[in-house]
Amino acid sequence: MNILVSTISIYSNINEFISRYASVNNLGTITSLFIGVLLPVSILLLETVTDNVIDRAVVLKKVVNLKSVLIGLTLIAFCFLLWKSENVRLVASTLFLVGLSMLIFVLLRAISWISDWSESYPNGVRYMWRKQILSDKAIDGEKRLKLWGGLLRFFRKSG
Repeated sequence: MNILVSTISIYSNINEFISRYASVNNLGTITSLFIGVLLPVSILLLETVTDNVIDRAVVLKKVVNLKSVLIGLTLIAFCFLLWKSENVRLVASTLFLVGLSMLIFVLLRAISWISDWSESYPNGVRYMWRKQILSDKAIDGEKRLKLWGGLLRFFRKSG
């Protein structure tokens, strides 16, 4: 019984701390900031890989993973929906932090892709992600043919 009481007391104290020092306006500002940075970076990445099929697949599947972005934004939206109730602010702030961390990881992967100048094995992030895409078993046959065809066209142009 003592453990339950102390757990509830700790939860209440953390919840009160969050209510005192975090506001929904601050969370909205932080979210807007990261979306404002992530959107132009994503557009830049997609515009730079229009002619290369493999790089486009890597950017869409590995770098700017749309599933991660949507899950992160959904968690942040749930945070804003739950924030009105003071009893669940700890849960709401946890959802916010998880969603925001997903957006931060997408942004960090995008920065890694943009700043990777060593495209050779084993140092290059681009090389590693291209290799993962080409060997991905989840890609169906038609998409796999397009990827390998793009790789062959790339070697034909550069050779």
